Amino acid sequence: MKLMARKAKAHLKPQPRKVALTPVVKKDPLDEFKKTSPHYKFETTPGGQRMLSAPNDSERSLLSFQPYAQRALAIAQEHRLRIRPHSVQGSRLKILYNLVVIFP
Repeated sequence: MKLMARKAKAHLKPQPRKVALTPVVKKDPLDEFKKTSPHYKFETTPGGQRMLSAPNDSERSLLSFQPYAQRALAIAQEHRLRIRPHSVQGSRLKILYNLVVIFP
């Protein structure tokens, strides 16, 4: 009697299921800059370097580019990418980034 009760309970236990794993796709940390914007240009060179630059050399364009340059620098530092920021001096003796080069 006890043996039959154990068999009945064993039948009610859920069996472990095999779950299909989805492949992990490595996300590019700089994806947010790939959409077009009037505030910056994002280009990839044939050598794999990615360049984020101001669209024009005017000071107004450089001022609107600064938040994007700082965000790109923060992302690159967070992901430990090699970077080379280029800057110019603005009219108020403030340093303004005009180009950020990110190496692969």
